[in-house]
Amino acid sequence: MLERKSVVLNVHGLDLRGIDPVLSTGGTILGSINKGDTEARADEVIAGYRNLGLDALIVIGGDGSLAIMNQLAKKGSINLVGVPKTIDNDVACTNLAVGFDTAVNTIVDALALGEVRLRGIGEYVADQVSCCSGKIIEARVTILGHVQRGGAPSAQDRLLATNFGKNAVDLVANGEYQKMVAWQNGRVVSVPIDEVTSKSPVLVDIHHPLVETAKALGTYVGDL
Repeated sequence: MLERKSVVLNVHGLDLRGIDPVLSTGGTILGSINKGDTEARADEVIAGYRNLGLDALIVIGGDGSLAIMNQLAKKGSINLVGVPKTIDNDVACTNLAVGFDTAVNTIVDALALGEVRLRGIGEYVADQVSCCSGKIIEARVTILGHVQRGGAPSAQDRLLATNFGKNAVDLVANGEYQKMVAWQNGRVVSVPIDEVTSKSPVLVDIHHPLVETAKALGTYVGDL
C-alpha cells in the first residue's frame, strides 16, 4: 500500500485445472515485512488504502503483522480481516497457523535419521575451505532456520490456507470486519482481532514433554 502496487486477480492467473499456481509455491512471494517505523508512515499506508479504492483489507501474517495492521485499521477506519500465517504457530485463538505444518515437515526432512550431526561443524568447515583456498572460495553454511521457511507447502497447509482464504472472503462479503479466521476444534471460526492481538504471542510451555524430549536430543547431538 505504501507503493500503491496492486494486481488484478482473475481466471487468467489460474492453470488449466482452475488452480492458482501460488497454492503449491513455498516461501514469501509478497515481499512484505513487519519491521520498520510503521507508525511514522501510518498516514501513507492509510492513504494507499484509500487511493487503491479498497473496500476491505485481508492481512496475512503472524502476531506482529496482525498487531501492526490492527493499529493502522483503527487509526484509518480500515475494514480488516486477518489470516494467521506463521511458522511459529504462536498466534492466539487458533490451533493452527498457515506455514507451521510445512515448517515442521521441512525440518524433519532436513534432519534425516541415521546421519551424524555435529553442532557447529558447518561454520568450522566453511572457514577452513575459505582459508585453504586463500579466500578465493566463498563457503556458506545452510541455516536450518532459513531452510524451514522455504519448503513446498504440505497438504495440510494447502487445505488450511484454502479454507482460511474462503472464509476470510466470506467475512468481507458479509461485512464482518475486525476479525481473524481461526482453526478451532476441527473447523474454521472467526474471532475478534483485538482478542487475538491482546493474547499473542502464545508462549511455548518449556516443560511440555515434547519440548523436554527435544532438549534431550539436542544435548545428545551436541555431545557427538
